[in-house]
Amino acid sequence: MDADPVVIRPASIPGQVAGFLRQAIDRGDYQPGALLPAERILKDRFQVSIATVRQALAMLVAEGLVTKVNGKGTIVRGKPGPPDTVTRSVDPWAELALIGEPESRRENARTRTAALFDIEPGSLLFVVDQNATHDPTGRPVLTRRILPNHAFDGMADYPDPFGPRTTIIAALRHHHGRLRQTEQVRPLMPDSDERATLGLGPGQLLQEATRITRTKDGHALLAESQRYGEGIVLEYELNGLP
Repeated sequence: MDADPVVIRPASIPGQVAGFLRQAIDRGDYQPGALLPAERILKDRFQVSIATVRQALAMLVAEGLVTKVNGKGTIVRGKPGPPDTVTRSVDPWAELALIGEPESRRENARTRTAALFDIEPGSLLFVVDQNATHDPTGRPVLTRRILPNHAFDGMADYPDPFGPRTTIIAALRHHHGRLRQTEQVRPLMPDSDERATLGLGPGQLLQEATRITRTKDGHALLAESQRYGEGIVLEYELNGLP
């Protein structure tokens, strides 16, 4: 994209700015993983307001052409291949083949995790990370299990927090009674290790699905997440329905 001013007509100004940027991306002026010019530079280039530039970039984000990264700017995304379907069932570990030994550690809860479990930041967490493969598709998967110390409050005999998940869930059910699960799915910008493990190209995101085990009144006891490379469809089984 050259440096000459671009004439923008009054109608649909953000759409026209988005259109010029889209054409530049399609031409290959900005390759996957490249940063678009800063908002102030685009403002001067197109002779529009910062608000207009931000609306135009939001359109490109919604189309999946770019992604906004705090502290970096607007990055052109790679184009994913055909999506793979990953089935999510009652057991989030179904169809996964675990690779190697799990990595277990104790850590203090950061703000977002503390809010998830309704605990104070800095509270003790038991974390287990393990690589896996989704058997039907061969997709690499990063798994994580987070168990807050408070999940064992009041237990006379609690299980190894780094032990088998089935034993932990059985103990939680026995102590807390009936449990339920919720799930959150969100896109994330991968770090360099995640990008290499998941085989992501420049500008591609990962997708994280987090299954949260809760008491019947909604108190979070356990979080289990799986991170996949971009380009998957999550499919949910419906059991017991007519």
